[in-house]
Amino acid sequence: MALEHRKLNRDALDQLAAAHISAGNETSRSELFRRGLGAPVDDLAVIDKCNAIMVAATFAVPTDRHFARDLLLRRWLDLAPGLGPHLPRVEHHCGAKAVEFLGEVAVGLHSVVLGDSQVYAQVVAGLAEARTAGRQDSAFTLLARRLRPLLHAVRTTTSLQQGNVSLERVACSRIARVTSARSVAVVGLGRTGRLIAEILGKETAHEVFACNRTPGKAGAAREVDWGDLDRIAEADVIVLCLTNTPETVAYAGKLFGHLTERHLLIDMSSPSITRQLDATTTAEVVGIDHLSEDAASNLSARKQSVNKARRIVGEWTEEVITALTAPPPVVSWRPPDDPGLLAHRARVLTHWRDQLAAEGFAEIQTPCLVPADLVTEGLARRRSAQLHHQLAVVGGMDKVYEIGPVWDGEETTMLQVEMRAPVDLSDLARRAVDLVRLAVPMADGPASTLDYGEALDRLNRAGHDVDYGIELSFAHRRLLGDLIGERVFVVTNHPASRQRFAAARGSAVGRTATFDVVLDGHRVGDGGLHETDSHELRKQVALAGLPAQRYDSFIAHLDQAPPHGGFRLSLDRLTDRSRVTQPGREGIQG
Repeated sequence: MALEHRKLNRDALDQLAAAHISAGNETSRSELFRRGLGAPVDDLAVIDKCNAIMVAATFAVPTDRHFARDLLLRRWLDLAPGLGPHLPRVEHHCGAKAVEFLGEVAVGLHSVVLGDSQVYAQVVAGLAEARTAGRQDSAFTLLARRLRPLLHAVRTTTSLQQGNVSLERVACSRIARVTSARSVAVVGLGRTGRLIAEILGKETAHEVFACNRTPGKAGAAREVDWGDLDRIAEADVIVLCLTNTPETVAYAGKLFGHLTERHLLIDMSSPSITRQLDATTTAEVVGIDHLSEDAASNLSARKQSVNKARRIVGEWTEEVITALTAPPPVVSWRPPDDPGLLAHRARVLTHWRDQLAAEGFAEIQTPCLVPADLVTEGLARRRSAQLHHQLAVVGGMDKVYEIGPVWDGEETTMLQVEMRAPVDLSDLARRAVDLVRLAVPMADGPASTLDYGEALDRLNRAGHDVDYGIELSFAHRRLLGDLIGERVFVVTNHPASRQRFAAARGSAVGRTATFDVVLDGHRVGDGGLHETDSHELRKQVALAGLPAQRYDSFIAHLDQAPPHGGFRLSLDRLTDRSRVTQPGREGIQG
């Protein structure tokens, strides 16, 4: 159930405050809520987002929905008596509808800003707090894990979370597109100016300095004297965040005289200060009306994606309900249909180990049970051993590899390789292709390499409308192989949303030093160079919607570590030909 408001006016904020549940330092709100229920509740979560308070519960025995609603509301009223007048505004969902509502909330369909990307982390954090310690089979554990692929599907196949709809974000995006800009001056440090300076300082490589009539408000930015117009004009981009008064209009007129055609001036004042000036300038001027048009266009694109996003959530809900109600799996093993498969796999493993040993790699073993997605407490089966291998290399080993199981949707046997100081990205890709050829004999010689942008250009020229930033599908990769006439090839420099903790690709915004190895249209391996700057790593954690504190130890070990990178190959996809005939079963997730 949820008390939700589309608009955060004063009335809505008062209602949310009246429904807020407070708890002491020793007791979580979910535990406090649970104590007074006196009912067989398995898990209970209290989730806060900017425009809603939600209570989610699972029951240990079949429970009438009206009884459950009354039970939860009574306890909520005990903890927040001010909720009483607002009970008619509380939504109540049960069963599959409740799961669907939670999914819609997590992807931003019920937010003040449509498509809000921060809500996912709020939902997962609430579920993580509520999960019973030590239990890996709770419904909330499964929901928390399955929300991530839902978010990925919505982000990559719709426009719901694409583009920016806040004027501050639109302005920062406009600045990021100016590849020649190295420094930004923020003039005026009210709410808008402070937010822009903070975003640029945390998420871009620009030198940011700021000035204000009242000094001492620059925060992390470098402070410049209000009257030092020459110093302000040294910036490539100048952002005016001033209140519109005769004094500020006169100040902007003086600043105009210091600008040239190399400058970009962004006027965030409303109404525009620059439009009131008699003076002209050769600098490029972007007013708040232009930014508003961009924001409105992005919001319109998001609205057009709502129905598609709802369909994705609906399909996801069916999968989650099936998983929640499925009987426990029976662990069994039988010989493969092809009696030669095990012998072939054994030969491939021998060839791989011989090749890697000849190149100086050491075989290691790392835990199969790891912290559950680094989001919840307890242990879960690993989806990748990359973090352990990075720590091994940072700790002093030059070249390591591991062959063993990972659980990424299904159990898969992976070869995972990590090494210190590879020559470059192509060096890693070459090593991966050489190992692929040991498993699947084919013509010798280097495999063709396509940049991600080049791959999209080829697909678009071939008549396929492919949006920039998506993950290439099996059909896309199969067509690329036909276009270049090769069974095996490499695609490099994928969008940053594809792979966590990858190094940025030079000055290309939103791209990473990563690669995929493609065989007959199937992604049989991937890899890349890893990020070692703590500032960039924390930025990636934030963009992924993960709780930063859970990654602090890992980031501390990797900060300023020696350059390193690695890759992984799916033994199953390279040796079990029955899998390769099923394009829906990838075996490797980006």
